[in-house]
Amino acid sequence: MTKIYKGNVSIVTAWSKPKNGGAPEETIKLVKDVDGAFNSENAHEILEKALECSTKEKLKLNTWSFYFPLGVDEKQEKLQTILLADKFGKPKLTQLPPRTSGSDNANRKSRKLA
Repeated sequence: MTKIYKGNVSIVTAWSKPKNGGAPEETIKLVKDVDGAFNSENAHEILEKALECSTKEKLKLNTWSFYFPLGVDEKQEKLQTILLADKFGKPKLTQLPPRTSGSDNANRKSRKLA
């Protein structure tokens, strides 16, 4: 189960491992930092700053630190930006569709099968 990341993070550049014998590539990623300027309360600012640095430095965003759902048009659907902890405890910025109302879950009941 995924949890909200509690702590501060910084935006840094790092070298990714080469794929299929190619050259390593410099990317933008999130790292734990006690003195970091960002945390889960201002997750939308992390995305804005990372995209700004990406265009300014002409670097890609690291896919382990930033997750964007495929096939979702950001203009069409308002996505929530959330700073989560991955299974290793590292920060991961994720964009998710807004939660639906709880009425769908209220009608579901568990059944004993055995």
